[in-house]
Amino acid sequence: MSERYSGLRPIALTGTIQPLLAPNAHRKALLLSPPASGTYTVSPEQTFALGEGLTLTSTSPVLTLTLEQHGTIVQAAWWILASGTTAAAVMETQG
Repeated sequence: MSERYSGLRPIALTGTIQPLLAPNAHRKALLLSPPASGTYTVSPEQTFALGEGLTLTSTSPVLTLTLEQHGTIVQAAWWILASGTTAAAVMETQG
């Protein structure tokens, strides 16, 4: 059985598209908390608009993407765009 590593980090969102995660062939899962306020969208595409991807609001549940259920898109680079200034958190599991 391979060893797993998980890391959790806060994200300060500014209302512009910004990199969320670099590509990682060892990533097994990705969890995103809902924003503290407003809305944000994540996408493996670098150019997109709010709502053109996976969108979370402050009342959304945690978004969980796993290699097992969602395939290699979990290992792609991810970008994030918020509706304004807010905060969230991302956790990734590698192994």
